[in-house]
Amino acid sequence: MRGHVEENLRRLGRDHLDVVYRRRMRQDSIAEHFGALAELREAGLVRHLGISVVEPRHLAEAQAIAPGVCVQNP
Repeated sequence: MRGHVEENLRRLGRDHLDVVYRRRMRQDSIAEHFGALAELREAGLVRHLGISVVEPRHLAEAQAIAPGVCVQNP
C-alpha cells in the first residue's frame, strides 16, 4: 500500500495526500489494510482516512484503528 501512496505522491508532485479511501473489496475485515493506511497517516504521507463500500461492522473496525473523516457508500 505504501508503494501506491508514494507513486501517487510522485505523480502529483505532492508531499502528502489529503484523503485516502480504503474500499472493502469483499473482505471480511479491513483491519490490516486500514491499519497500513493509519501508519501512512502517522508518517505524514496521508492527512485523513476514509472508507467506502462498507457495512457498519467495518466502520466500527476502522474507528478502533484510527479516526476517519468520511464514509462513501452507495
